[in-house]
Amino acid sequence: WLLIWLFVLPLLSFCMLFHEYQTPGSVFPNTSPVLRVNRMTGSKVIDHKKVPLRTHIGHSFYTTVLSLFTEFDQSVVSLGGKINVVALVSFNLTILAVYTANLAAIFTQEYQVSKIHNLNDAIKAEYNFCAERKVAELVTTLHKVDINSIVIDPVDKGGDGKPGFNCPNCESRNRVFDYIRTEHSNASLYCNAAFASLEDLEVLQNNAFHCNKKIVGSSLAYQS
Repeated sequence: WLLIWLFVLPLLSFCMLFHEYQTPGSVFPNTSPVLRVNRMTGSKVIDHKKVPLRTHIGHSFYTTVLSLFTEFDQSVVSLGGKINVVALVSFNLTILAVYTANLAAIFTQEYQVSKIHNLNDAIKAEYNFCAERKVAELVTTLHKVDINSIVIDPVDKGGDGKPGFNCPNCESRNRVFDYIRTEHSNASLYCNAAFASLEDLEVLQNNAFHCNKKIVGSSLAYQS
């Protein structure tokens, strides 16, 4: 960004000014008309005042920067100016594409580097888990999952402080996803992963919630 602001944008604005300066019909004329009125006689005379070069430099840079955020609507008359507009629009398109791709890479980096592929990997990594009470009891019974690795029912929401969400005021089916954190320092509140129904996650994602989460490994249990 430093290179863009201190070199690329000033260069493009200078090139635009270089091609359009003093060109008939351009927005960078050498002079501009000024109406002069004689206070004594009331006569009016149109005079031409030289426009300082610094004014054109500032306007050219302002227009170039503005084109990053909106379409370029400045009239251009010279061939060099038109070529410069094509270069400016192409540069802006490239910057937007690269910036969008960079944001996508940042947001998905944590997802891509995950080394957890099944329950055993999560247990070896000393994960703790969020789960509804009935799901927690089922999974800990069928698999080698320490009951103490299950996040407790929140007492402040009316829970009993035992492993697994069962509180009447905490929306436990949503809470198992809401409190997942890859890294955390409060095992009584947050979890690294969750035991939950695939249908619950699909419903939430269909409503544009928790789209950064996915199912890992095979199903651990089936309920009828």
